[in-house]
Amino acid sequence: WQLWLVAGRLFASSPWTGIGWGEFAGAAMDFGLAEQLAAENLVWSSPHNLFLHLTAELGLPALLIVAFASCRWWLTALRVAREGVNPDLPFVIAAVGIVFTHSMIEYPLWYAHVLVLFAALASIVTTDSVTRLSRAFSLLLVATLAGALTWAFIDHHRFERSFALATGRTLASAPEVAQANAELQSLARGPLGAALAPWI
Repeated sequence: WQLWLVAGRLFASSPWTGIGWGEFAGAAMDFGLAEQLAAENLVWSSPHNLFLHLTAELGLPALLIVAFASCRWWLTALRVAREGVNPDLPFVIAAVGIVFTHSMIEYPLWYAHVLVLFAALASIVTTDSVTRLSRAFSLLLVATLAGALTWAFIDHHRFERSFALATGRTLASAPEVAQANAELQSLARGPLGAALAPWI
């Protein structure tokens, strides 16, 4: 609740333009966010509410755009669901609804792997039945994302195994440390590259 109150105060301080994209963390600290909520720099980077975050950082115009888009999507989805032309729609509404609800108490749409799935599912809502082409595209997209997720999972496991050795936090020998560093260098060319770069 305190995070949401701080977001409201930030919005009130600059309702039309917001405090600026990516500025919530610093501004929240300036506005007196309790130190307990700043533990490990995790919570205070966002009010954990998509609408409050956009409103605080980008102002009223952003809130109106996102609220309009959300209402329009939900009204369209419910109308199409009533027409019964898309048998996949109940699943789509449930999946989008879970992510949407989660965005009100967390911030999953800040992460590409959630945003891509959310956008892919949300785009399925149409007034016509899903065509064979769109089904094939959806299947290809799911297969591609599954492959990327598997690749990232394997690389993450390799990172976990090598990181402690590479940073000298173990009693590993010099050759083992060198091998772990080489492993991290190779991982930097994969899907975890951007996350690994600062550590390397």
